[in-house]
Amino acid sequence: MTFSKTSLALIVIGLSILAVFSFVLFLTKPFKGCRNCNVILVSLDTLRADSLACYGYFRDTAPNLCNFAKENVLFLNSYSNADSTLPSHFSIFTSLYPSSHGVTEILRYELSPGITPLAQFLKNNGYETVFVGQENDPSFPLDKGLGRGFDKIIYNVEDPKQWTDGLESLLENSKQNKPTFLFLHTYGIHSPYLKILKEDVFTQGSFPQLPTTKKAYFEFNETLLGYIFEDLETRISESKTPESLKRNTQLYGNLKNAASLDKAREIFEELPEYERWGIYSKRYFLSLNTQDPKQVEYLKALYDEGIYRIDQAILGTLDFLKSNNLDKNTIVIITSDHGEEFLEHGEFLHGPTLYNHTTFVPLIISVPGVKEREIQEMAQGIDIYPTIAGLLKLKTPEWLQGIDLTGLISDYPLAKKNRFVVSESYGLQYRSIRDGEWELMTNNDGKVELYNMKEDFYEKENVAEKYPVVVDELTTAMNKILAKKTVFPSVDVGFPDWLDEVKRRKLEKEGYF
Repeated sequence: MTFSKTSLALIVIGLSILAVFSFVLFLTKPFKGCRNCNVILVSLDTLRADSLACYGYFRDTAPNLCNFAKENVLFLNSYSNADSTLPSHFSIFTSLYPSSHGVTEILRYELSPGITPLAQFLKNNGYETVFVGQENDPSFPLDKGLGRGFDKIIYNVEDPKQWTDGLESLLENSKQNKPTFLFLHTYGIHSPYLKILKEDVFTQGSFPQLPTTKKAYFEFNETLLGYIFEDLETRISESKTPESLKRNTQLYGNLKNAASLDKAREIFEELPEYERWGIYSKRYFLSLNTQDPKQVEYLKALYDEGIYRIDQAILGTLDFLKSNNLDKNTIVIITSDHGEEFLEHGEFLHGPTLYNHTTFVPLIISVPGVKEREIQEMAQGIDIYPTIAGLLKLKTPEWLQGIDLTGLISDYPLAKKNRFVVSESYGLQYRSIRDGEWELMTNNDGKVELYNMKEDFYEKENVAEKYPVVVDELTTAMNKILAKKTVFPSVDVGFPDWLDEVKRRKLEKEGYF
């Protein structure tokens, strides 16, 4: 057998490259792990990544958080697997896509008993597990599976300054050489966007008609009562079950017959919190002139001030770890479950669409002994569970759908990488897939949207008709990813009798959930 000079040269080059790669691989050994390290998982609900300076935002909304990111590992392209709190957190805690874990609608579904969520997994591996978050939260229902495995439940309102009890548990356990998993959650950035800071950090001017103080937002007056009657009249006319008709008719009559405004307020305050929240939210957004860019920008500035306020409180958590020398044996992961829209696509809040304003979320990871770096490769919420296990060198269940990001975090040449990230909306109305260059979004009505993420990150121009081949390829990839995954049927415990299908959809649309 003979070879041409060109062939021999190519063989030599190939062998040289292989030798260099093998040498680099030899020098860059896999991460040894952080066995028995504490783990803190922080969920800053509703924080969109592009509202942080470390993701390119023009305002320095979170100097402490971004400084922490600069000193640790920052994932520049991280996405949530859902558009809202409930399905997204279930995906984080199970490493399953929403259609796989099945808990996609509030009040109705319960996690399959066959799933071992993150807290239970760590508890089974010798960790004390501590939850710090809001009490009786239908969007984070501990009684529907998310509480499975937590040893200690600590309720707070919305301020990370109240995370102290959870941190003290971590400190006490560390003194006894007992590893701790601490989950910290806050709605401090979530709507309503209120003027809580005394000084104007980002806001300019004022709009007196907007109920942006706590007093104005929660004031029970004739205007709010009018919204309640309007809402109940619609519910009664659309009631599809006898229980729903009876409940809403009775409530309407009680409010109409109330002897005074104070008595009506007492009746209103007996309603479930998510119902009251929906009425308050309705008045809030109906007070806004959406055609006035200054008012819309004012709300965005209030949202940014919420980030700033939470960032100041987070500094206390980071200082606590350092001052007690806990940062030397504690993994810290800071992320969000979803982002927020401010009319970029015609809507406020989040969902059911899966645009980048809603799904592009921060992911910052601190691991003892790992150098600071920025990572361009894509990450997603379902990667957090297997990554924690990988960093701790624990064997995971085979059914996890995310990947272990440990290799990327430690800069290992053979690191696993996401070829695609997939998201599904609340109620599975929308689905999307991203490959780093393209974003495809489809819905149950047959609408198809395609965007070039390199040139049009904020989805201004739908180019689906222009690139049908890309649409077909991404559709096929998304269908394959979701079809081959294990599905764990959730337990359908049913909605409350008074909550029929029509009313439930209306409540969802108007922000009750």
